[in-house]
Amino acid sequence: MNDVADLLEDQGQLEGSEALRRECAESRRTVLGETHPDTLATMLDEAELLLRGCLHKRRAELGEAHSHTQATVEALAEVLQDT
Repeated sequence: MNDVADLLEDQGQLEGSEALRRECAESRRTVLGETHPDTLATMLDEAELLLRGCLHKRRAELGEAHSHTQATVEALAEVLQDT
């Protein structure tokens, strides 16, 4: 399921990718448990996608130099460092 979400993300279909990642995360939580490594990896993927979407919108609305945009860049960098 994550492979399809990756493909959607690569095609710029962030909403579809986000929905699929959420579905995958929920399935993994149910089947594997909240603390299973695969569940946690899926949650990180989901966080990355949300932050990328937020960053795209903040750049468009606020500009690169705005403090909120910069905070989002830093948050995304932290998530990427953990993956």
